[in-house]
Amino acid sequence: MQPLAIDNQPLTLQDLSTIASEERSVVLGDSGRQRVAQCRGHLLELLAAGVPIYGTTTGVGGLSTIELPPHQYRALSANIVRSHACGVGDPLSREVSRAILFAAAVNMSQGYSGVRVELIEAILALLNRGITPVMPNQGSIGSLTHMAAAGLVLMGEGRAEYQGVMMTGAEALKKAGLLPLELAESEGLSLISGTPSIVGIGGLAVGRAQQILRLCDLTAASSFEALRGNPSAFDERVHAVRPHPGQIRVASNLRRLTRGSELLGGGQLQDCLSLRTTPQVHGSSRQTIKRARDTLRTELNSATDNPLIFPGEALSACNAHGEPMAQCLDGVTAALSELGNISERRIDRMLNMHVSGLPPFLVDSSGLHSGLMMPQYVAAYLVAENKILSHPVCVDSIPMSAFQEDHVSMGTMAALMAFRVVVNVEKILAIEMLTAAQALRFRAPLKPGRPVAAAAAKVWETIAPIEHDRPLGEDIEALAEVLRQRAWLSEINEL
Repeated sequence: MQPLAIDNQPLTLQDLSTIASEERSVVLGDSGRQRVAQCRGHLLELLAAGVPIYGTTTGVGGLSTIELPPHQYRALSANIVRSHACGVGDPLSREVSRAILFAAAVNMSQGYSGVRVELIEAILALLNRGITPVMPNQGSIGSLTHMAAAGLVLMGEGRAEYQGVMMTGAEALKKAGLLPLELAESEGLSLISGTPSIVGIGGLAVGRAQQILRLCDLTAASSFEALRGNPSAFDERVHAVRPHPGQIRVASNLRRLTRGSELLGGGQLQDCLSLRTTPQVHGSSRQTIKRARDTLRTELNSATDNPLIFPGEALSACNAHGEPMAQCLDGVTAALSELGNISERRIDRMLNMHVSGLPPFLVDSSGLHSGLMMPQYVAAYLVAENKILSHPVCVDSIPMSAFQEDHVSMGTMAALMAFRVVVNVEKILAIEMLTAAQALRFRAPLKPGRPVAAAAAKVWETIAPIEHDRPLGEDIEALAEVLRQRAWLSEINEL
């Protein structure tokens, strides 16, 4: 595959995911290189004219009133990176760290940061040579601590993972045939400024959330057939008179996924809400996630440093504030949490012998065997955790740096919470698919629609049939991994 060029064309969240998962290398294109070099020239002209520039000729945050002599400008860059590299907690995953690095390179390549081409190329070299800075997950309200950890590695300091081994940044660079970079004027601030952490983490979360949207319609259709639901809930006329785009799309998906089923309409005149409100609930989540996708795509292609360098002027403003993403990602977390909530209710409905018309907990010899009783407990745990994680992060602001930074978005935390809920919901949906596939076995000889039948077959291709009690935790994890596969879901949706 040809390298992805950071150039004139807008980049997408799929590009972000592709680079993060190491499916493709990345280069700085000619136009991007020209923009960066021109901006660097503007910065040097301002410095030669003695123009004060935040974080370049002055300290940062509450120290912005302190002006420095020119011979300290480069030392300031290095010190900003070192002082801000104070994150704590477990490291971010390799994939997430790579997404942050890519977002940082794209941000700087817009041509308003004042950095050298060499800095962007050094970041891309980490990506292309497989060096992943160790970025502690806690401590970044924007991109400060995460990108500071990356800056240390660029300088030949800090810690990195290379070829599966943790080592010093200096060792990783040497083994990969790279040299440490001496940061120039303004580059320390540019490394830690902007919103790359929010874009990197949030972009991956939203990408997986979009996959969940496809999966949750399929799991809901499977449960609907297992419970012999009333298809009037999906009738096109119903949704035409309340034309929310997401609701209409989901109802259409469910009609297609259940087409040709021999199971529909054999139950209640009016089904429980967790069945008949699927278009409304899934559709609402779909629209919320779409808004976040559009916002993050805009942010990926934006200049978010502070200050921003223009010909003859350095403007200190705050494109580095993460509010647009923080609000959207809080919405994504809530939207995903709701998908998990309604999925768990459908799981319980299939297992509850009082309302399902199916054997207790979907197993022969109930009592001797507990069947799928416990997976519903696991789903309930994940749902409860999601509710806690769905507290809106963007409404919380703690003043920092001697009141200079007196309103912050907490956008990186919002992205981390969204990512955590994504993973939880993937497991809940795996439990629902497992439960529905087991329930459909008890509906034979009646046959579901082709997509639902194919989904059930995928379950039993992945794990052994459940005929007696056994530990199911590893099966659920394995099934969640399989259900995340884009190619398989696309194949199902084409049936």
